[in-house]
Amino acid sequence: MRFSARVVSGLVIAFVSLAGAICHAATIASTFDTDEEGWVGLPGEGQVSYVSAGGNPDGHIRVTDIGVGAPLGSGAIAPAKFIGDLSAFNGGVLSYDMATFIGGGATEPVFGTVQITGGGVSVLFDSAATAPPPDTWVEYVAPLTAAAWGVSEGDWASILADVTDISFSTEAFDGPDTIGVDNFMLTSLEPEGADHFMSYRIKNTKSTPKFFKFGPIVLEDQFGAAEYDVLKPVRLGLPADKNGEGVLDELTHFAEYKLKGRARRGEKFQKLTNVRVVNQCSDLLVEVLRPESLLVPTAKDLSSPVDPPATGTLDHYLCYKAALQKKLPDGTRLPRFPKGMQVEVTDQFQARRYDLKKITKLCNPVAKSGSPDLLAGPNKGDSFALEPATIRQPERHLVCYKAALSKKVIEQDGCGPVRAGGKGTKIDPKQQKHAKLKGIFVNNQLGARQLDTTKEDELCIPSEKFLPGS
Repeated sequence: MRFSARVVSGLVIAFVSLAGAICHAATIASTFDTDEEGWVGLPGEGQVSYVSAGGNPDGHIRVTDIGVGAPLGSGAIAPAKFIGDLSAFNGGVLSYDMATFIGGGATEPVFGTVQITGGGVSVLFDSAATAPPPDTWVEYVAPLTAAAWGVSEGDWASILADVTDISFSTEAFDGPDTIGVDNFMLTSLEPEGADHFMSYRIKNTKSTPKFFKFGPIVLEDQFGAAEYDVLKPVRLGLPADKNGEGVLDELTHFAEYKLKGRARRGEKFQKLTNVRVVNQCSDLLVEVLRPESLLVPTAKDLSSPVDPPATGTLDHYLCYKAALQKKLPDGTRLPRFPKGMQVEVTDQFQARRYDLKKITKLCNPVAKSGSPDLLAGPNKGDSFALEPATIRQPERHLVCYKAALSKKVIEQDGCGPVRAGGKGTKIDPKQQKHAKLKGIFVNNQLGARQLDTTKEDELCIPSEKFLPGS
């Protein structure tokens, strides 16, 4: 399979369209501006040398075939900066430029492959079917996805979490050849902005099997790692258009599950203070009280069973009960939560105006793993496979607010009243309460089921989080 930025293919078009939405994408790159940057030849196959000109642009490395006649007879191994936990690049791309400088003989049927080794497993990607024209630089792109590399999502997550080797092999001709390489890089794709989520309280549909609690699962976020039991689904979060800002991904939802920690006395989560949260509506200090729930990316359909969402850029989240901090450590009192904060929210269930009453939760992106047992029901004690999840966007958090239907319209400056203490204008006729929905089909890594909504409850807003001293 060949991917070239200079050849129009369906995948490359998709890559270009995503690139337009990149915001603060992470990269690991070798541009060879001054030297070979620690790249070495594959033992018995390739010899690496540095050339200061003629690259794409400027410096590049050249890999000379020292295994004449052997398939994929030259190659090189990436340096240490490409080694370690590369989970953040899941869903991104691996790309590099190549040019043929010296070659002779018949053309080989496979020009280039890339190999990644991690977690004791090696995977190979056929990134270049044919050699580029002589002295011409061509970019090759390999998607960093499980499907592209032919492995399961779980195996792919394990590989990226502990990468021990990245290398490439090339063979343009069945005689000696020299291949130029430039701009070898890993790039994470991160869509600009993030969706808001309107959460509705839910209960199990009567006709669907009962949800039986299970555990332990291991959840690890920026506050640490711990074991939890998953008790039951409690909310369904829908991607929401706040104040006409739009929705990026209308297909991926969140199902929220209540958790119970397994920490022993003395090991339980200790309250955090002076945690700053910043988003479109707030810049406040909060107290983080205790872990409370898990948000799992979920697919939904109102009338038919649905497949779980494809693994993408949406993380799992561990949510902590949070509250507005009342005073600083020195006793200085802090402002109260502002009154009169309102937002217009449209989701796939309804469009309403809400009062944001208080902060309820801070949610961190979290990695999920484990082999839990069923803790109740006829199959109690049975273990089942849990699809692991890694953290893709560690800086993206959610802050959730208690949302109540507005009875008055208070003029807003973005997200907050124009005038403090403004009384507003009565909404007449008053807004209708949520029309309960029954038998919604949902599916995610924790299984498929049907749920009923009862009422709107919280609005979760993409946020930044800053710990004391950061």
